[in-house]
Amino acid sequence: RERTRGHQVRFRGCVLSRPHSQHRAASSFFRCKLKPMGFLKAGTPLPWNQSLKHSKYVREHGIEQLLHVFRRVRDRSADGLKWGDEVEFHLIRFEGEGKDRRATVHLIAPAVLERLEAEERRGKFPVPTAWHPEYGRWMVEATPGRPYGDRTSDLLLVEVSMATRRLRMRAALPPGTIPASVTAFPSLGQSGKPFTTPALPMGGRFARSPYIPDEIISPHPRFGTLTANIRRRRGGHVAAMVPLLGGSDSGVPAGVDPALEASIRDAQAASVAALGPTALLDSGESPEVASKAAASSGTASAPAAAAAAAAAAAASHADEEPSEEDDAALLAEPVEDMTARAEASVIDDLIASCSRTADWAEDRARGAAAAAGGPATDSAASGAGPRAQRPSKAADVVPGSLHRPVDLPCPWTPTISHVHMDAMAFGMGCCCLQVTFQAKDLPQSRRLYDTLAVLAPLMLALSAATPVVRGRLADTDTRWGIICDAVDCRTPEERGVAGCGAGMLSGSAAAGTVASDKVAVAVAAAAAASARAEEAAGASQLKGAAGAVAASDDPDAASLVAGAAAAARAACLAAPAFDPSVAGSGSAPGEPASPCAKLRAAPLWATHPDAQGSTAAAHRHLPKSRYSSVDTYISPRSEAPAALSDLPVPRDDAAFERCVAGGLDEALAAHVASLFVRDPLVIFSERVESVDDAAEADHWENIQSTNWRSMRWKPPPPDSDAIGWRVELRTMEAQATDFANAALTVTSALFSRVVLFFDLSLLVPLSLVDANMVTARRRNAARFGQFYFRRGVSTLPDTKVSGAGAGAGAGAGAGAAPDSVDPSGTSGVTAGVPWALSSLETILMGEESLRAPSADPSSEADAW
Repeated sequence: RERTRGHQVRFRGCVLSRPHSQHRAASSFFRCKLKPMGFLKAGTPLPWNQSLKHSKYVREHGIEQLLHVFRRVRDRSADGLKWGDEVEFHLIRFEGEGKDRRATVHLIAPAVLERLEAEERRGKFPVPTAWHPEYGRWMVEATPGRPYGDRTSDLLLVEVSMATRRLRMRAALPPGTIPASVTAFPSLGQSGKPFTTPALPMGGRFARSPYIPDEIISPHPRFGTLTANIRRRRGGHVAAMVPLLGGSDSGVPAGVDPALEASIRDAQAASVAALGPTALLDSGESPEVASKAAASSGTASAPAAAAAAAAAAAASHADEEPSEEDDAALLAEPVEDMTARAEASVIDDLIASCSRTADWAEDRARGAAAAAGGPATDSAASGAGPRAQRPSKAADVVPGSLHRPVDLPCPWTPTISHVHMDAMAFGMGCCCLQVTFQAKDLPQSRRLYDTLAVLAPLMLALSAATPVVRGRLADTDTRWGIICDAVDCRTPEERGVAGCGAGMLSGSAAAGTVASDKVAVAVAAAAAASARAEEAAGASQLKGAAGAVAASDDPDAASLVAGAAAAARAACLAAPAFDPSVAGSGSAPGEPASPCAKLRAAPLWATHPDAQGSTAAAHRHLPKSRYSSVDTYISPRSEAPAALSDLPVPRDDAAFERCVAGGLDEALAAHVASLFVRDPLVIFSERVESVDDAAEADHWENIQSTNWRSMRWKPPPPDSDAIGWRVELRTMEAQATDFANAALTVTSALFSRVVLFFDLSLLVPLSLVDANMVTARRRNAARFGQFYFRRGVSTLPDTKVSGAGAGAGAGAGAGAAPDSVDPSGTSGVTAGVPWALSSLETILMGEESLRAPSADPSSEADAW
């Protein structure tokens, strides 16, 4: 219902209008993710073995902090609609002409952010913008400086705001570099061609990847530590396997780079000889702590010590507001000088990294000795051994002269039909489009979360924009599966594939070189499938692949499988007892916390809980990565019956009981408890026990911000009265143009308003939502995909959905895994079930027979 003056709309439950002063007060709507919520506060991040000491404390006090916020604002109501978007950009540099023209990611984002923030503080632009760092050193996130409101005219501001942000960023960049809002940089990690400016050798102590250098990670201490701790908690490299379009027609396994592997092996030998032993433990201290210890022993190199000292100094002053003189100096600096300074900073970080990672074999030995409480006796720790002359600053570097060792993945991990990615950067290096909405109160935020969770797969399919990865055409169109795998920190036991993933890797190494591509493909595909509990029952695929290998006529197949099985069992039986400091202690409730005791008599593929005849190990199975679709609806059971939340959701029982005792109902407590089955990945040493649970929410945000789901429910921050209950839609991919990004953003906003205004219920069983997520990731899903959706959009039927009813819609009973749903949709949908398979066109436009006839454009224009 519109008012003619001002073209304002009264949305049900929303304030009709607000004074402009409230618009200005709302400028912290997005900034809360930085300062008040604390997840990007500077400090000294703890490596994984040290952060485990504080993991239980952080989880327990995270619950207490949430309960303090909940009790304070649970009855808050009548908040006006505020909403906004977050768009991420790549900084891409173009060089050369004609056939020699190439594009690279330009690693200057920190300097560009400094310049843009200085402009913001001086108030040079009438339309404010909030600028944020992202995971990549070539990435920038831009959000409106103040959120949009509840006027229909605000819908027209979205594209203008996005275009303004892009133009401002373009003005801060050097000639030849542009801000590009594409989802994935197509050449990232491509072998044989430089894809960064400045060019860098691969590897580094955080990701240890042969495909990417560590220097592409943002210099903020959170991001490097996050990368390393995911790898350390998992027990090895992450593994994202993306199917190639049409497989391989060259007969050469896709992603296998013989020249790259040879150069890496040469670099390993050269770096040990040329760079000398390292003075930093990979498994131990943070750079700041290590630099002090190394300085006291006289073993620290000049660049390493200088870099660590600079990092510590930057951390100590990170929360200080720059002075007007600082801002003036930043803005007076020519763009070319800013670019040169930023590129030199990258090379300085490379020099420091090379001095720290010269010999990882010694690092590992020293780390093991330190963990066992024994003395470190190697040459590096004692200060003995030769040390070659190293460059001390960027100006002294000869291009191509710096090398460092990397941990090569198993030689057969890349397969003929897949592209292999082994680092967090491949996932978090993707750009996305996210939209956040403020609800009028807590109940409305819960309804909006559930409704948008159903729409999230549809928006992923509509925005699909990732056809190329590592320079190869993929048989998928989205980034979603890549990110799910790129941040998957679950141990093999938690993935339900103990002895199948890391065990098979070690088994192949013990068996020697892979004899044939046939064997390599079968075993690698099985290992990749077994690591994806969200998509397929990996155990059955592993069993089938192992059987295919054993039945082949390859003379080395049987020995390969036998070696892999033996190594898997040995690795599992030799594993230490589950660590009580890890979330859930790695054990299922009521089962003994012991290593894989039941694996002794089990076949190789029987460690997955879904395997037939399985005698699964005693551990808690986590079906999904930290980056995944939602696990449970959060509306009260009267609106979202428990039968609709039909996924097997692991939860932290202590967190659930504490939430219920603190006043949360069962549905909301289950959601929170499902978040707290994860460990905090980055803990700052200065922000553990010093955090005031009644006034801050650092520990809650630590867990919340590293559960990257398709939707995020956001309680108000504890130190702001201007921000209410919010929900964030997180599945959409960044588009190349401002118009396309604005169209998706406005569509999401209109979806949310229509659903709330007409009290619509779109809920379907969550097993079907997960099936829709799988469909959305397929190629051309927006055109040809079939999605489960309600037959009619109305309020929830009076008849309760029983477990049998949910099973009829899902093709399986309540509690079935997402991949138990029949993706073809040819079975399981009956006339008595209020959902069915439909195309996106039908979902958005209605049945073709019921659509109004299309009008002649000319007559429509005349009518207007």
